[in-house]
Amino acid sequence: MNNKTIKNSAKVIGFLLVFAILFSKFYSVLSFKYGNPMRQVYNLPKDSVDVLVVGSSHAYRNFDPQVLYTNYGVTSYVIGTSSQRIWNSYYLAKDALKTQHPKVLVLESYKVFDREDYSDTAISIKALNGMRFSKNYIDHARATLPESEKLIEYCLRFPLFHTRYKDLENADFVKNPADDISLGYAPLYEVKKGKVWTDLDKITERKPFLPKVEKYLDMFRELADENGAQLVFAISPFAVDADKMQPYYNTLQDYADKYNIPLFQGNLHMEELKLDENKDFSTGNHLSAPGVVKYTQMLWDKVLSGYELADHRGDAYYKRWEENKVYREHNEGKDGNIKE
Repeated sequence: MNNKTIKNSAKVIGFLLVFAILFSKFYSVLSFKYGNPMRQVYNLPKDSVDVLVVGSSHAYRNFDPQVLYTNYGVTSYVIGTSSQRIWNSYYLAKDALKTQHPKVLVLESYKVFDREDYSDTAISIKALNGMRFSKNYIDHARATLPESEKLIEYCLRFPLFHTRYKDLENADFVKNPADDISLGYAPLYEVKKGKVWTDLDKITERKPFLPKVEKYLDMFRELADENGAQLVFAISPFAVDADKMQPYYNTLQDYADKYNIPLFQGNLHMEELKLDENKDFSTGNHLSAPGVVKYTQMLWDKVLSGYELADHRGDAYYKRWEENKVYREHNEGKDGNIKE
């Protein structure tokens, strides 16, 4: 090989390296920042999560892992995305179970009332964005996207956000210090008057699930069994249209009873939870931070405490939970919200 060929080769290699570095920077800035809880799962120490919670915003807004760690040393983590469907939850849990083997797998089951087989683009992107590319990612995309959507765009990802330069914010350039120690919970401090339901147990009507919902509930059972985890269904308390949703939750109760799966319906325990309609509810049909503490504690008392879950306080292997605890103690509420 002569000197001219070597120089030309070096130029090409140099160009490709510079291009790769620049593309990586552009990709990092332009990419959607959704899905951080799933993204961070891959950074957790192997087999460090004892309770894994998956679901919609009712999961990441209404379940606080720090309650279990502070009080009992139990390590839990939430993988939630806005309007996450049951099939989204399944594939996110399946991918997390590649490195984690929780003793309890909690499916926040608010969305079992879904009547559509597919989500809109925004919900699909949020559900898929945090996952690493793999066969599981492709299967997830196929289950999530209608036939009209282009699978290749979701696999390449860049076509989905390459025009986002118009909407860039400070958060696209500056990393949130809480990201690396987050446990998936995103508290709400804004308070909005809610309704404390006390008569939902009088509703006996049953409404059938969408076939796709029941299919993925079956797949969840199999996934939990294959991984030696106890599957738990949970529905956190909410204020809007709970009476309209209850017939679907009655059907879920029948399903849970059939397969001996614990189901905790927060809306059937409103009085016992002592939720205050003026303090414990927030925007978007979620609980406020004080309401979340009450719900998380009762989920422990009624269900999770029945399993042999170890106290990991003082064990350096589980420092992520201790770091989160310290960060929360120093920062919670100072800016009105701790970002997920």
